[in-house]
Amino acid sequence: MEIQNTHRKKERPILNRKQINEDVNHIAPKDFGSIKELSNIIQASIKRNSGTTTHTPKYYWSKELTDLYKAKSEARKQFNQHSNENLIAMNLANARFLRQKKILMKERLSAITKDIDPQDTKANWQLVRRQKYGSRSESKNNIIATSKEIAQEFLKENFGPPQVGMLDLMTKQSATEERQLLTVESWKEILRKKKARSAPGTDRLTYEVLRNLSTEAQSKIVKEINEYFLNGCLPDFLKEIRIVPIKKPGRDARDVTSSRPIACLPTIVKSANSAVLQVIQKHMEENQVLPDLSFGFRSGKSTEDCLAYATNHIMEGRRKNRVTIGVFFDFTNAFNSVNVDKLKEILQEEAFPEDTVWY
Repeated sequence: MEIQNTHRKKERPILNRKQINEDVNHIAPKDFGSIKELSNIIQASIKRNSGTTTHTPKYYWSKELTDLYKAKSEARKQFNQHSNENLIAMNLANARFLRQKKILMKERLSAITKDIDPQDTKANWQLVRRQKYGSRSESKNNIIATSKEIAQEFLKENFGPPQVGMLDLMTKQSATEERQLLTVESWKEILRKKKARSAPGTDRLTYEVLRNLSTEAQSKIVKEINEYFLNGCLPDFLKEIRIVPIKKPGRDARDVTSSRPIACLPTIVKSANSAVLQVIQKHMEENQVLPDLSFGFRSGKSTEDCLAYATNHIMEGRRKNRVTIGVFFDFTNAFNSVNVDKLKEILQEEAFPEDTVWY
């Protein structure tokens, strides 16, 4: 007897986001005592509303469309058995399905306008494509995900050995309303500016989920975050980071240096970090900590401003028959190589708020 291998369709994970958001919206402050408990409740909902399918999931799909699709398939089956008697029924079922599909696609395309980024054309076209064709999963030879040893080598290559921090030299102060990091209004404003389905951390909580929490539940989250900020320490479960390797174009996937790491922090932490960044930026601008010709990561300044300044400087030198010399440095893993203790010293010398330095 000859045994043949049959091709099995790859199963894709699917989420019932609508039901998850409904579950989240009904979470009351009395249902959880801490962010950790809230995270567990939401993860339980995500688990209940998760599944797999061999079909390509469409972003506009709904339960009603599923029922119409089944009715269309059944009508087609009846037509195949008795074509003369069931032609009208089959055409009617097909028309109902296509009409509802068109309506849902139009509604979905109208709803994504808030996710469109005028500065990112590629991401916008990917967003439009997903509405029609669903998400596309590309199979890649990712050796980092298949070997623990290679994964550790990848982390060492990109992050180096862990830094051992010195003892903090500051004294904690008591919490006051003026020194709180967040209010419910500022928290909601931060969430509003975030992409709804930005990659979550290990807790799988997206910005979309956080937005759907009631105002009372969000207020409880804000209160706990303020306590963490004033104490200068995050709990361990909020320090868990999911590292995702992204392959560089045209590089050998078998080489650990061919991928760059993306750190997926819990969205709650990223939102708190955004608030801390606002405090830092405000202090730097008000106290002129950075020189005027520092363009990186500053509001109102961009690489275009930097290029315009350099170009004008060179052209002015040419008009005066002068030579312009440029010195360029490219630091490997610059951000990952920052000495944390030295950074703390600089922040203290520049009189940054102590809570910010602690955090």
